[in-house]
Amino acid sequence: MEKQIKAAVRNLKTAFFVFWTLTLLLFVLGETDVLPVGLMAHDFSQVYYFEVITILVTAIFIPCSLKLFSFVLRRRIDELQIQQAVSQYVMWSGVRLAMLLAVTFTGLFCYFFTLSSTGGLCALMGLTASFFCIPAEDRMRKELHIHKEEKKE
Repeated sequence: MEKQIKAAVRNLKTAFFVFWTLTLLLFVLGETDVLPVGLMAHDFSQVYYFEVITILVTAIFIPCSLKLFSFVLRRRIDELQIQQAVSQYVMWSGVRLAMLLAVTFTGLFCYFFTLSSTGGLCALMGLTASFFCIPAEDRMRKELHIHKEEKKE
């Protein structure tokens, strides 16, 4: 079981690293003009719709990603066996990070395509929310109610 927990934490840390790497890559692509910067900046109605979509995605996905995980943890994962609970924990953590990645990407695309600071602020909110998802073995053990086995000498 210890190997499965360590592998799960390693997978979660890898997913978190990929989340930040993809975000930084998209930001660098936008700042180096690889992405079409200002593509919709001239059409105010498109800017408005893009900003509204970005704000709605941010307002829906961030609370859902954080609250849905705790709801699933309480209602579903706590009732499973430890091996199944660990795999479900990893899966739902991935769903939570994917939702935050959608917020961040939508915000960055809005920022670069419309040259509007609204997208940048929404992307920053998604990045800030990701700090509530930093994976750690102690946190996983606490949330899954798994006590560390004491090694006897």
